[in-house]
Amino acid sequence: TPADRDDLFLSPRLGMRWRPILALAFKANVGRYFRPPTLPESFGDRGFVVGNPELLPEKGLTGDVGFSFAPSRPQGPWDRIFVETAAFASRVTDLIALMPTATRTARPVNLTDATLWGQEVALSARGCRQLTLSGNYTFLDSRQASPLVSFDGKALPSRPRHELYARAEWTAAYAGTRTLLFYADVSYLSGNFLDAANLNQVPARLFVGAGARVDITREISLSLDGKNLLDERVESVALPSEPIPGVRSLPRAVSDVLGYPLPGRSLYATVEARF
Repeated sequence: TPADRDDLFLSPRLGMRWRPILALAFKANVGRYFRPPTLPESFGDRGFVVGNPELLPEKGLTGDVGFSFAPSRPQGPWDRIFVETAAFASRVTDLIALMPTATRTARPVNLTDATLWGQEVALSARGCRQLTLSGNYTFLDSRQASPLVSFDGKALPSRPRHELYARAEWTAAYAGTRTLLFYADVSYLSGNFLDAANLNQVPARLFVGAGARVDITREISLSLDGKNLLDERVESVALPSEPIPGVRSLPRAVSDVLGYPLPGRSLYATVEARF
């Protein structure tokens, strides 16, 4: 049983916002943060995550700077536009990361110091009050600062470098208050490592989806959704060396950031009733 422990940490923060015009706002934040382990991290979830009651709190210095643009007046056919972007950076001590074990479970551990920095972009636009385009992109660079040569300078586990999502949605009203909706979306996630030494890698994945929803009555709606329509289930992972001459990659199942294989082409039908 772990010994009792008291944690005391000050986390001052300083923020700034400047709006030179109504549609444009600049924002910046800097400060120290403190994140104690969550209940699943400390005690597990009786499933995939095995708890670690000896975890230390995660703490560090973080900051971000960016702007948002949202004009209040229509711009041509676009009656609503929103753009936001921000650059961020963090210096973390005792970072908490989920690490795979030999029993196909994951156990949270404290890694040594780490540095993270990146960029986030989000946008949304609606045209003619029917067509909505939206998307977001995140770039993340992470590096460990460890006394262990096999870990030092390596990327953090379960932290993809690129993440992209885009969606197009068309809606129309009919029969008074009923709604008809069609959408298509695409998501991309670059490959990431499962371990701190960056030896166990899951492949990148590109998923395409589409669907529709119709209000049959004012209270009942029917939705049809297609996920992973291209049936992406196996991708290649580059090898750090050539174990066999001419072999530079290895096929692996398309998986989530913790290594669990994801389903192929899937179709879902949903009936929703509102009372």
